[in-house]
Amino acid sequence: MNDVQQKQYLKLKNMLMAAAAIDVPSEHELRTLISELRGLGPDLTDEHLDIVFDEVSKVSNVIMDMGVMIEAGDRKPWLADRKDKIEWRLWDAYRRWMTNTGRSPRVIDVLDQTLDTILDHMGDPMDKTPWARRGLVIGDVQSGKTGTYIGLINKAADAGYRYVILLTGNTESLRQQTQSRVDQGVIGRDSLSLSRADAGQPNKSRHVGIGRYLESTSSAMSLTTMTMDFRKTSIEAVDFNPGPDNIVVFVTKKNKLILKRIADWLEQQGNAEKRVNQPLLLIDDESDYASIDTTDEDEDPTAINAAIRRLLSIFDRSSYVGFTATPFANIFISDEVEDDLFPRDFIFGLEAPSNYIGAGTIFNEQPEGGADPIRVIDDAEDAFPLSHKSQHAVFELPESLIGAVRTFIVANTIRDLRGDAPHPRSMLINVSRFNSVQAQVQELVAELLAAYKNAISLHAKTFAKGKPNDRLAELQDAFDDEFSDLPFTWDEVLEKLPASSSGIQTLLMNSKTEQQIEQDELSSEAPPRLIAVGGDMLSRGLTLDGLMVSYFYRRTAAADTLMQMGRWFGYRDGYEDLCRIWINNEMQAAFGYAARTLDELRTELVRMRNQKLTPEQYGLAVRNHPDALLITARNKMRSAKVGSKSISLRGHSIESYKLSSENQDLTENYTAFVDLVEELGRPDSGSRTNRPVWTGVDKKRIAKFMQTFRAHPSSQLFQEGALSRFIRNASADDLQRWDVVVVGGQGSSLSVGEVSFAQPIRGLSAGDDGSWLVSKRNQRVAGAGDVATTLGRDRAKRIANAYLSEAVNKKGVPDTAYVAELERPLLLVYPIEPKGLHLAAPAIAVNISIPGARNDDSGSSDEDQVTYLLNRVAQRLWFPELLAGDDV
Repeated sequence: MNDVQQKQYLKLKNMLMAAAAIDVPSEHELRTLISELRGLGPDLTDEHLDIVFDEVSKVSNVIMDMGVMIEAGDRKPWLADRKDKIEWRLWDAYRRWMTNTGRSPRVIDVLDQTLDTILDHMGDPMDKTPWARRGLVIGDVQSGKTGTYIGLINKAADAGYRYVILLTGNTESLRQQTQSRVDQGVIGRDSLSLSRADAGQPNKSRHVGIGRYLESTSSAMSLTTMTMDFRKTSIEAVDFNPGPDNIVVFVTKKNKLILKRIADWLEQQGNAEKRVNQPLLLIDDESDYASIDTTDEDEDPTAINAAIRRLLSIFDRSSYVGFTATPFANIFISDEVEDDLFPRDFIFGLEAPSNYIGAGTIFNEQPEGGADPIRVIDDAEDAFPLSHKSQHAVFELPESLIGAVRTFIVANTIRDLRGDAPHPRSMLINVSRFNSVQAQVQELVAELLAAYKNAISLHAKTFAKGKPNDRLAELQDAFDDEFSDLPFTWDEVLEKLPASSSGIQTLLMNSKTEQQIEQDELSSEAPPRLIAVGGDMLSRGLTLDGLMVSYFYRRTAAADTLMQMGRWFGYRDGYEDLCRIWINNEMQAAFGYAARTLDELRTELVRMRNQKLTPEQYGLAVRNHPDALLITARNKMRSAKVGSKSISLRGHSIESYKLSSENQDLTENYTAFVDLVEELGRPDSGSRTNRPVWTGVDKKRIAKFMQTFRAHPSSQLFQEGALSRFIRNASADDLQRWDVVVVGGQGSSLSVGEVSFAQPIRGLSAGDDGSWLVSKRNQRVAGAGDVATTLGRDRAKRIANAYLSEAVNKKGVPDTAYVAELERPLLLVYPIEPKGLHLAAPAIAVNISIPGARNDDSGSSDEDQVTYLLNRVAQRLWFPELLAGDDV
């Protein structure tokens, strides 16, 4: 597509999107509309029109469900009475801008309703009596939370909020990225162009985003810009008190000094008591970061928490709304401290649009049709060991990383062949948290990239005529291995390579480059074709536009940290088939497990909404969730060497998805299994169905088995002795006797005691820490419905139907739906026959399910919870990054 065709294509597409926003067309109606508007693109071919049809159809058919709200019981709805009287000036402009930039009309409609729901749970800005509201919005990583809170700012401003403070992460790059989004979505003016104009540099149109749909953009004033956070000089230079139709916006980092400056300035704008009588909306993006209690970092989140509370205290009327994808830390805030940030008034769970690609899609679902995006890293340990120090020297890149770079070069070219030339695209490399190691990797990647670009520039034409070249041959191999099923030939790719690859650059993104950006007031705008090398700075909130290839070789156990590192989640419309992720087996499994944990907590929101429960009760659910151990442990480990955590397993299933690969452990686990089955004798049922069942087994036998059973030492929930103590000491009446099921499968025949069965077959992959990971990336032991074995078919079906009738996500019925209905605790044992491996003994894995409603501990005592000791060994195994020195 040439430049003329590209302009005509975009004009036609925008017209069609505008029409679709009014009324979503059928396939026939869209074809007819394209024919009627054919005059807008006289140079477009039929093939181009087909592409327009496909793109508009995809966008128009993207849907999004309404989210889930749980609330405190003292809310006073106010929006319904005022909605028709409010002039939705900013929101209407934002809606038009979203429509014309390709957002699905259906999604925008649901977003409109979602924002009304959230706004109605905030304080009424026209209510002159003092009020302070606290809420939390939970969304998926990279799912569009920024667009949601920008919409909320617009609606809040239209309704009467006059001050907006938007807290980003702790880096200037992320702040600038967010400022750019606010410039487009709220202010309507480009603060970067304005800054350059003030410096005497030429600038293009200052009106951006919604500014093109507003008669005037003077009503919104941002006291931060693309190149400057709120400075000390701003306190003296700016004196502005918003009128009835104006808003003041701050986009600022979570930096205690900057937040103090803002608070000082606000007090200057206040009355004699240094209080402001205008309503405030404070949005805390990545709010779980701000709430973590630590004591030994430069930007101590406890100090940040205090600074946020000071900001809120200056206003008689304020609404605090946190946004996060990982809600654990927010829920650990005490709900008994009146002015703290616990979301006591509401928690809203956003639903992602249907075109969102999240952790569950990538790591927990088998690919249907197209290519599997996962590529396994098995050669990187020598180059950058998972436990390396800051002094580590990197001498060469592993072949897997070299292959990933080649794949990015080719994928970048294919996007150009598809007509995507104007759109940015990127690659991520995250292999270390140390600046010095990242710099070495970036230098080696830059040298590698230069070698390929030189070969392309100098030899592409002669290679096309048959003259050999090793570098170009490697790129051809990358095309054949990854993209040969696409409707492009290697010859087409080769012809386009010189123009497509010339603009690719590498960029180091870490705390040192961040300091340079902040000190020199530079823009952190990235080149449009980018290979980004970094560490933790690439994790929190930062978006790499057009991310296609990711290379991730890190280790972390904390679910929130892990999920935030997954920058490849999000929207990849038009190039999803080009995306690839290089990752090791252990982290594949960890991502899948973390995704299931977060999905489970989202499901808990639905259950609590249906039971009209409150945020405080949801907080209890998160605190008592088995995987809360990860988050709580992390918080404690920054300030303590030894700690403990007690959790309830009521209503939960836990699995030994991570097994020891030591022959002694495998053999001893199998011996313990044989001893258990022989002690149990003849099963009560199931012998003929390859699934023997023993009912009403004394808990002492289960405790004895679990005392001997060894999972891998890093399996947090199977810490040695913890489960056996819990089973033996449980005092509740319904925890005295257990059911036991040996789960068979399609493998080799095995006879133990009085039963014979075929072994279940599972894939085992080697972790980097001497473990076997069950079911590889799926990290699941139990199959669908295994937990329902003792319920009976009819009862299990009734439970499944009841769950699906209420669920938002109807992809399947989770184990937890059945667990609550179990008559007794359940031990599922899997004597696994590994696919393609020969082990010293069958690999024994287990699933433990404890009946009862979650958070209902009536009739239970402390003995009915599992207590884990967080000693130095546990810290080193589970959270090594916290014991290796300060983050850099």
